[in-house]
Amino acid sequence: MRRIRLVVAYDGTNYCGWQIQPNGITIEEVLNKALCKLTGEEIRIIGASRTDSGVHALGNVAVFDTESSIPAERIAYALNQRLPEDIVVVKSEEVPCDWHPRYQSKVTKTYEYRIYNDQTKNPLRRQYTAFVSFPMDIEKMRDEYDGRRRYLVEGLRRIGLPCFEPKGAFYVFPDIRGTGLTSDEFCERFLMEEKVAVISGAAFGPGGEGFIRCCYATSMKDIAEALTRMDNFLTNLRKKQAREG
Repeated sequence: MRRIRLVVAYDGTNYCGWQIQPNGITIEEVLNKALCKLTGEEIRIIGASRTDSGVHALGNVAVFDTESSIPAERIAYALNQRLPEDIVVVKSEEVPCDWHPRYQSKVTKTYEYRIYNDQTKNPLRRQYTAFVSFPMDIEKMRDEYDGRRRYLVEGLRRIGLPCFEPKGAFYVFPDIRGTGLTSDEFCERFLMEEKVAVISGAAFGPGGEGFIRCCYATSMKDIAEALTRMDNFLTNLRKKQAREG
C-alpha cells in the first residue's frame, strides 16, 4: 500500500464546497470518482482543508492510499484526463504512509478575500470578487478589523479564558482546558444553554483539543452579546462544578 499526495487547484463556482454532502456535487466527490476509475479501487481522499460552496483554491492538499503500480508522479497527468476543466491536479508524489495533510506544520492556509471597487461591475470578475461601488476607506476598515479582534481577545481573557491575539484571521482560539470539559462538550453545552455556536478545536485535529474557535466577522454588538453569554455559561458551569465537588 502506498500513500499519494495531491496538490489540487479548482474553480469552486459549480461545486458545493470540498467535502462530500447530500445536497450537491463537491470537489472531494469528483476526485474520488476519478481516482476509482483510474485505479480500479475504492478510493477516499483526505483533504487538508474543507472549502465552502463557491470557494476556489490554488493548492489544496489531499492524500489517498492505493495499491496501484502507476508511478506517483504520473498520477496527476492521468487524473487530469478524467477531471472536468475546473479541477486540476497540479502535482502528485508519494509520501510516507503515516503522512497526514491536516497534521503538518509545513502545510499552511492563506485565505484571500478580493473586492472589486469601481463604479460599475466587471463581468469577467464576478465569480472571483465581491463588487463594491462606493469609495472605500482601507485604513478605517483595518482599524475596525483590529478593534473587533482586540475586543474579543480581551473580553475572553477577562472572563477567564486565555487567548492569544492572532494575526490575519477572522477567528480566535481561546483555551478552555481549565473548564474541565472537552472541546466537543464545551461547544455542545454552550449551544444548548446559551444558543451561541462556536467550533470545537478537535475538528482541526488532535492539537486542537482543549480549544474552541470563535469568529469575530460580525458586529461589535453581536460580539458583546456573545461575550456576555459566554460569561454566563462559565459562571453557571463553575457554580455547578463547585456544588458537585
